[in-house]
Amino acid sequence: SDAPQPRLSREPSLTPRTTLATTTMMTPPPNNPEHKADPQLRHLQFDSGRSRGATSSNHRAEPLRNSTKKKRGRFEALTDDGTPSWPLGESTSHDYKQALIAGKRPCMLLSTGAYSPIHKGHVDIMVRAHEAMAKEFGYYVLGGWISPSSDFYVGPKAVRKSQAFAEAAHRVRCAQIAVQAIPWLHIATWEARQRGGWPDYPVVVSAAAKFINSQSFVDPKVPITVMYVCGTDHAVYAGRGFRKANQGVCVVPRAGQQPWDTTESKLVYGISAVNQNVAGYSSTAARNAIQGHHYSKVAEMLGDRVLRYLTEHQLYGIPPVHVFISCSKLAPDWKLVPKHIMDRALFFFGSKRKWLFPGNNPDDIREQQRQPGRYHLMDKAFVELVREKEQKGQVWFLKDDNLDYKGYPGPKDQKAYARASEWFAKTAGMGKFILDPSWWRDPKRVFKYVRSAEMVVKNFEAGFHEYNAVQELLYQSYGGRIKAVLVPLGASAADRQTSNQ
Repeated sequence: SDAPQPRLSREPSLTPRTTLATTTMMTPPPNNPEHKADPQLRHLQFDSGRSRGATSSNHRAEPLRNSTKKKRGRFEALTDDGTPSWPLGESTSHDYKQALIAGKRPCMLLSTGAYSPIHKGHVDIMVRAHEAMAKEFGYYVLGGWISPSSDFYVGPKAVRKSQAFAEAAHRVRCAQIAVQAIPWLHIATWEARQRGGWPDYPVVVSAAAKFINSQSFVDPKVPITVMYVCGTDHAVYAGRGFRKANQGVCVVPRAGQQPWDTTESKLVYGISAVNQNVAGYSSTAARNAIQGHHYSKVAEMLGDRVLRYLTEHQLYGIPPVHVFISCSKLAPDWKLVPKHIMDRALFFFGSKRKWLFPGNNPDDIREQQRQPGRYHLMDKAFVELVREKEQKGQVWFLKDDNLDYKGYPGPKDQKAYARASEWFAKTAGMGKFILDPSWWRDPKRVFKYVRSAEMVVKNFEAGFHEYNAVQELLYQSYGGRIKAVLVPLGASAADRQTSNQ
């Protein structure tokens, strides 16, 4: 279990070693104004990942802002950004009244743990508890909280076990993403915001009970019970109950485990519902899958949106997404690309789609055959790969199929990069391009792939696909989150020549 175990004595203060777990910091795009900091992430110190000082004076690395002065090693409390520590749904007050009318006992569910990272099993255990408490035991469930543990607990534990570590701000955000489709389930931050140390789970349960029963809509004669939801492994500690009013335990077994005994006098409830679909899911398994580059397994356990967030912020050692920018350069050597890189890679090709997929139209076939990229001779397996990745939303062709293109450089298409920018933002989840010419023309700007800003500006304003300019655009827009690639590593010297045609 990722939930903190009961403390028999105060944990020693640990000084993390750099060779062990390292705090994973968010790496935002170097200068992109389209990327506004998440409120939960404002206290993190940004590192643009630049080696050549290309940081704008208006987008410098943000200083570490912390609500706490007291530190244990390098670990700190989650910044209080003014959002509720115990968020409630809009219908909680109404649901409480409905519980009174129905004569049912009202309760809130609560689960704690590291959630490093959160996976579908963490969410599923709350869904099972919600169903069982309502159907099997007659409670009226008003809602639930998932409470990611403090960095004071998760950080030193990661150091001791040499594990990857993500700060509470990231773990909270991932949890929020994971529960977005469940309106009654919310992410509590009270635990992660506590200063100077970490509260054990009984303290968190008491804080939740105190909060919910202090609400103005609660009748003191009919208090709300907070049900601590855990698995059978953690029930060894919590399964005897809290012996406090309005605090109970709901134990959800894993697949193949026997249900925990129900003792209603102690507010201890063992449910029988399990979900075979999440059997074997764990944060440890997810981290191991990341280290082994098994990203399809990671996506299965975490969901695509959580994985996208981890990738965007390069958490748990996830490398940047490779963006291959030339179809004709990739085609001869695509088999040199490791599978774990290709599975996550994006294709941002400067060609028309119909040059690769002309269909049966004779004019389109003739246009395909005229292209110097020799699309009509490309490996059928490569063409099928592009088709499969396009179906997954991983391919974008810059040139519109209706563009009257007769040869390099071709006619201008002033909207080409605006369309591509929208695709990168909405479909690929990477955010928009920097397409403001004045931004590029800042005399303090330093470039990595081009000699001047005009090379990039002229390229995107005309809708051309000059390789160096495209690489610079991607680098400045997304920083270390992506790696713009012209040809695969290991390609022949001839293929490595950077031709812009």
